[in-house]
Amino acid sequence: MPSTSGYQLGTRSYAATIARSWNIAFVLQRKQHDIIRPVRTFRQINNNLNVCLTFHMGRTRKKNRLDKYQQEAIVKINAVENECIKEDRVPNEITEMMKQNVATSNRDFAEILYDYLSDKYDTKHWFVVVYNAITGDLNHNIVLNSESNNCQWIGAQGNKNVIVCSQNSICRWDQTSMLATEEKINDYFNHYYPRPDVAMSEIKSLKLVPETSMMAVIQTSAEVQIATSKEMCFFAQNYGNKTNRPGGLTTIGIPFRNNTRWTRIF
Repeated sequence: MPSTSGYQLGTRSYAATIARSWNIAFVLQRKQHDIIRPVRTFRQINNNLNVCLTFHMGRTRKKNRLDKYQQEAIVKINAVENECIKEDRVPNEITEMMKQNVATSNRDFAEILYDYLSDKYDTKHWFVVVYNAITGDLNHNIVLNSESNNCQWIGAQGNKNVIVCSQNSICRWDQTSMLATEEKINDYFNHYYPRPDVAMSEIKSLKLVPETSMMAVIQTSAEVQIATSKEMCFFAQNYGNKTNRPGGLTTIGIPFRNNTRWTRIF
């Protein structure tokens, strides 16, 4: 009987060799995969990053386009609203409201009118003054700037007088400048109570206030009330619930800029 031990030994050795080769190949393949996997992971992260950047840049461009369209729309709306003011549409609307609110207090009507203008012409900042329907220089003196079309005076409709001003942008003055101007006016009126026309002339000649779009000096007895937005800049003293000299004068101004001309409206 022939011996098979050599064959079996040889078979085992061959099988072991094959197994070792497979194991080595598997290990090599695994090591290669371990090396390739981080590379693939890095590529995937880079691709995801590129996708995110592209998406973000797309959103940024879209937002910029929307901002541009919004700004263009605001400019067009402002132009339309300015035409409404020039064509006396806004003053006519105010006149009708004044006639319909004879029984309304000055304070309430100032708020009603301000809300109406702010809602209907919402691209502008509004400033509203309401006081009794007085006439003559002995009672009030209103001056509008000829280079500024943003203020209107509507008088003696029903039992009220109204001043309205609007601005397209926020106030260019800081609070310190406003308070300084009000202090100058208060110091002036602490000495004596001149007639409104005299006070107006002296306030300008003494340069107590800067150039304004609108300047008003009104007898405090006319019950002056103001309604405005926080973005609107103005200086005022002795009006509404801030009246500290009942027998004195109320002074109100809307800052404009230097080197402007004045137009007396009455």
